[in-house]
Amino acid sequence: MRFRPLFLSVLSSLMIVGAVAEHACQVPVDIVGIEKGKDSGGIIRGLKAEDLAATVSKGHNVPIHALTYDATARRIVFVIDNARALPSDARKLEAQTAAYIVEHARPMDSFALITARGTLREVKFEQGRDAVKEALRDLSGDPKEKTSSLGPLDAVEQGIEWLGVPKDGDSILLMAMDLDGNHKANRKKIAQELEEHQIRLFGIAFGFVNLANSVKSRLTTTHLGMGIAEPLVGQQLINTGDENFYPLVADSGGFLSIQNAMDERRTFTVAERLPMLQQTGMQLYQIMAEFYHMTVSLPDAHTAYWEIELSDSAKQHWTPVSSIYPQVVNCK
Repeated sequence: MRFRPLFLSVLSSLMIVGAVAEHACQVPVDIVGIEKGKDSGGIIRGLKAEDLAATVSKGHNVPIHALTYDATARRIVFVIDNARALPSDARKLEAQTAAYIVEHARPMDSFALITARGTLREVKFEQGRDAVKEALRDLSGDPKEKTSSLGPLDAVEQGIEWLGVPKDGDSILLMAMDLDGNHKANRKKIAQELEEHQIRLFGIAFGFVNLANSVKSRLTTTHLGMGIAEPLVGQQLINTGDENFYPLVADSGGFLSIQNAMDERRTFTVAERLPMLQQTGMQLYQIMAEFYHMTVSLPDAHTAYWEIELSDSAKQHWTPVSSIYPQVVNCK
């Protein structure tokens, strides 16, 4: 499965907490890259342990013992924000993007749907894929019906509850204008629940997003169009837009795509944006569906900061854009 490179935020470092000396720990990782000479990218398939290099703080190499590809069945919850402040075309695009993913998804994957701040639709996993498709067809017409009482984070929390006992690869795809208007949930609570249940949060933001984070970095892009985090040293950050969307997604090991429908200087129509959003949705889906399990020996340190990159030989074949999840791993 290959897709055109998109403007996605990429998480490129991992913090491991509570490591035991020379303790072998299994960590889920995904390695996103672009084959040399190609203009498309995604999860690199066929990697072996020797194709990766792991280093912890101060350049200390740690051994990678095994790398196992995992493309088993996944569970994905769509959370769709139908806030009336969003343009009608944006609300239609949310539903049509989700519908495109479901239509092209692997048969073994299962989906659920929850709406927030607008027309009420809820479809649980056990209702089946056809019920999800029917609800998304309804939403694609932007109906004006009974309003959901949930805010975006309230709906994410409900999705976490629906997932129940954690399974590898559990993910939530949140399409929202912003993360305001919640009644019970907040960013801190959701971040904790995502970590506890090992759920990745992916996002498509249809409003203004502040891409600054606590370590002062900004989202920029490579010449290939992939997003990377660039440190800001001695520069002033201007806080505009939603401040919680990006860190909540990044901290869970997910990706965020920015599709600002609120910019009055640019047109935002279904005809113009749908093809790009379909590609965005499918690339996000691929990263949810495919990853590796990596067994690595951790150093004798309570906290170790590390990076994963392609080995020198692997870089001859791929241009790496690495992402690693989860950001915090507790090995016991």
